[in-house]
Amino acid sequence: MATVQVACSVLGGPPREAPREPPREQGAGFRRLWARLCALRPDDSSASRTEIHLVLDQLISENYREGCGLAPEDVSTLLVQACRVVPLNQNHLVSKVSQLIHHLLNTLQVIVDERNLDFLLAYTISAIQQCSPWTHVKILQALAALVYCNGSKCQKYLPDLLGKSGLLVKLSDSAQSDPEVRRAAVHCMANLCLSVPGQPYLEEPYQNICFQAFLTTLQSPKSSDMDDITFCMLLQNALKGIQSLLNGGKMKLTQTEELGALLAVLKKSMFHGLPGINIEMPTVLYPTPLPQYDGRPPVKLQPSESSTSRPTVNKKKKSKIKPKKIQQGEEEEEEEESSGEREAAPVTGLGRMNLHEGNTQSPSSLGVQNLPLDGSGAAGKDRVSSPFSSSSWKRVSSSESDYSDAEGGMQSKMRSYQAKVRQGALACFLSTIKSIEKKVLYGYWAAFVSDAPELGSPQSVSLMTLTLRDPSPKTRACALQVLSAILEGSKQFLSVAEDTSDHKRAFIPFSVMIASSIRELHRCLLLALVAESSSQTLTQIIKVNVPSYLFQFYIMFYIAEK
Repeated sequence: MATVQVACSVLGGPPREAPREPPREQGAGFRRLWARLCALRPDDSSASRTEIHLVLDQLISENYREGCGLAPEDVSTLLVQACRVVPLNQNHLVSKVSQLIHHLLNTLQVIVDERNLDFLLAYTISAIQQCSPWTHVKILQALAALVYCNGSKCQKYLPDLLGKSGLLVKLSDSAQSDPEVRRAAVHCMANLCLSVPGQPYLEEPYQNICFQAFLTTLQSPKSSDMDDITFCMLLQNALKGIQSLLNGGKMKLTQTEELGALLAVLKKSMFHGLPGINIEMPTVLYPTPLPQYDGRPPVKLQPSESSTSRPTVNKKKKSKIKPKKIQQGEEEEEEEESSGEREAAPVTGLGRMNLHEGNTQSPSSLGVQNLPLDGSGAAGKDRVSSPFSSSSWKRVSSSESDYSDAEGGMQSKMRSYQAKVRQGALACFLSTIKSIEKKVLYGYWAAFVSDAPELGSPQSVSLMTLTLRDPSPKTRACALQVLSAILEGSKQFLSVAEDTSDHKRAFIPFSVMIASSIRELHRCLLLALVAESSSQTLTQIIKVNVPSYLFQFYIMFYIAEK
């Protein structure tokens, strides 16, 4: 067992080589600390503990500037020597040497070699088992830095970490009383799942253990003793872990329950912290049974059937909702921006009318020529895009008079962490899309591509909701990238779409639902094209909106016009 081996190593252990002195170009200060550390021996005397404290403090505070010439093997040897002189019964010293491990490996971007990794892993695992609970966060941070990109070299210690009663399994459980310990344990687990090309993957039983731990973490609500930022970091770590399993571990989601549970938590996480949206998702998303589409033209409806179309009903609902969203983003500047509200409403109506009535105008004519923008194109665009801009969102969520500078800074930090959760969920969803078959993915089409304007229910919010409403340009671009991945290779699936004027049926045919979702998708993309201010996101919008063979010409024309 690793726990037995490390006790011998710390007290004496196998013969050890004398650490070689680091190169002189690293500076006299670091060479002096290196020599002092190598001269130390495990000792319970007060003088020895004081000297170890001083050396560790100076090593932590040393300026490890980029390109300082410190070789990875020197870092590993230094850390092994530091652990040798710190007995496990000294909680404060163990906490400090763990801080040194975390600091050096992260600052210098060092991957520990296998020989030294074996000793350091045994030391940190024994430290978690033997030291006081208040030291666990620091030790887990050190462990996370050690196993980063080293998962395939940790096989000997996986039973201690991920076994039935493994340390990380227990510490990452929702019953864990310390939220910081739980977050750090999930972080360790995520780093263990990160594989390097050319190296063995984590074994399947351990992959399943980690996946269930990550899934449970994402499904669990925030506890009362956990602050919002810690909760965001916990979600980020769980999402990164699942993404690593899907990407590097090549994990396959073959069970419907398993895939449905993952998609449910991903959809909820996609909207985490998004202003004005708080959705409750079921535990599992179940796929919609799909017809056996074969690409043949759809059967035409009898002309005697009703001429009143379902999109017309939706049009009335849209006209009530859209101006309300515009007004919400501009409530503080209602008089000054009143013209902008009047201009924004025709954009919605125009896009809806042309698309629902089968108008064949190109996206460029709908998005540029027919929009009633006053003044220059840039000025008109600014007014229309203001409901979705970052500054407008800040006005909705808080005002400068309501918060002090410190509170405002905390609000900004919180928004940043929430945006990272949404981006992590979208990145994980993208990996999920690539790991499952398209015919399986299309069963969940309605959960992520809406066929009607959003009304606030979990079924109506979609990827386009993020594209239109998320204040982060990076998140909007991520949502469009995911949408592109869903649409890629979907020609046969979308060929079943059937535009009909009949609305008196007892049920809505699948082909009609697909046609409605295509119309809604184009309507939202045209709105996003007008409202977007980020060039990177604009590129993604155009890419989704325009067929690939026209993309190069269209983007060149758009850039030239700008």
